[in-house]
Amino acid sequence: MIPLERFAESESEVDGFLNGVFSRWDDEGKGVDSRTQLRLSKSFRGLAMALGINESYQGTLKQRLSLRSFTSGLIGRYIRATRLSEDSAKPLTVQRNAEDEIRMLKELTRHYVIKNPALATQQEGFRRVVRTLFGVFADAVHSTENDWIVLPARYQAELRRLTEKFGTIPLEVRIRTVADAIAGLSDMEAVRLYQRLTGIAPGSIHELKIT
Repeated sequence: MIPLERFAESESEVDGFLNGVFSRWDDEGKGVDSRTQLRLSKSFRGLAMALGINESYQGTLKQRLSLRSFTSGLIGRYIRATRLSEDSAKPLTVQRNAEDEIRMLKELTRHYVIKNPALATQQEGFRRVVRTLFGVFADAVHSTENDWIVLPARYQAELRRLTEKFGTIPLEVRIRTVADAIAGLSDMEAVRLYQRLTGIAPGSIHELKIT
């Protein structure tokens, strides 16, 4: 999804990426001054020229080796650019040029993947799944033990253990258990459980139980 090959051959692709990043930072109240933008732009352009990928990524052996060599080199460079500090408030210090590169590399994923309009409907769908599961699980943990059955089996057992420990489980512990139960589901487990709870796809008694 990240057009690596276009960075080396298309100045407009690089400009579009940089302008998109800086504009989004402004919208989020995280904007940087023009001097910092220039420094970050220069840092990213250097990375783009060093990628060495000039054709659409198809996952061929040659491309994988090229990309792995490039990323391994970056990891080594960033490790060498990091130092332990005696300052407890900032135990690690990173050379500014490396920090700039890392910052812009993170933005590649945000710009081309997380903020991709083509994924917007899917992302909204997953948000709805999580919100629904959280509501159902939260209602269950605030009710009697008979209602805990909607939770994965391991969290029903965890609630029983917490009941033995606290008597009445504190609110923050109940909510933490709900969050952990959802985080512990795979994508497919979450979707299937959502479908069953909402009646979209009741499922079959022969399907594996979510534990």
